[in-house]
Amino acid sequence: MENLKFFQDETKLIIQNLLEDGSNPSAIYTIEYHFSSQNFNDLVAIAENLFKEGYEVLEIEELNDESSHQKIFAFDLIIESELKESIINKHVVYFHEMCKAKNIEFDGWGTYFEDIQEDEEY
Repeated sequence: MENLKFFQDETKLIIQNLLEDGSNPSAIYTIEYHFSSQNFNDLVAIAENLFKEGYEVLEIEELNDESSHQKIFAFDLIIESELKESIINKHVVYFHEMCKAKNIEFDGWGTYFEDIQEDEEY
């Protein structure tokens, strides 16, 4: 499990790279937070808890870990948010600490490039 500083540094880098590439700084982004475990029941428990807290939790998938060749289970949690380090890091800290306490892997987050589109009149 990566340490919290790693994820905070990664957050800064992801945001910086998106903005340097021209992604829209004022857009609302779909942020996907990633969770995984080899223990299906533990992962289900944390997914259910997050769902009860009001988060959008996607279906758990069964995957094969390419490095260990073992079966793992994973799900994503979706939040619509501004691309602000303070907002994302608040979630990163919360999810990281929750996972650490439950022996679940917090696998960071990701999002997609958002074009800057000018308003068009029809």
